[in-house]
Amino acid sequence: GLVVRGKHKLLLCEEDCEIASRRIAEEELMKPVIFFGEYCSNLRESTTLVELPADIKLLTMEKWSEESVLVRLENIKISGDPTKVDLDGLFPGRTIASTVETTLDGNLPISELKRLEWKPSDLKRKDIEGSTKDMSSVDLKPKQIRSYLVKLS
Repeated sequence: GLVVRGKHKLLLCEEDCEIASRRIAEEELMKPVIFFGEYCSNLRESTTLVELPADIKLLTMEKWSEESVLVRLENIKISGDPTKVDLDGLFPGRTIASTVETTLDGNLPISELKRLEWKPSDLKRKDIEGSTKDMSSVDLKPKQIRSYLVKLS
């Protein structure tokens, strides 16, 4: 029959463990995967190291068109100040022509996003953050995910 085996980790601490447990979960879930096959043997080896701030996770780096890349970043901090991310550092040897913040799926610039507006006067409208201007670095608040369409030249 089918046998399934798992692994449990127990984290013991006296103070708030949320940050430590999130880091351990990220390490366990995002382990490197080794691929074998004809396609994998044709990939060229990269000699350039790209470093992100410790609290920033690169969720997506997807070729969107011939000159554009969709980049999705997450700040895994629980609280505190925003973390600045240098987008130029993600593309060594390339120049960023423009950067547009998009919705999480990358299909709509954030500037064109129309939210539902509620009528009760006690609710305050939150302005949508983001911009369609050229940005070489961006700030991510704790627990925030943001997507950018980066056009390279």
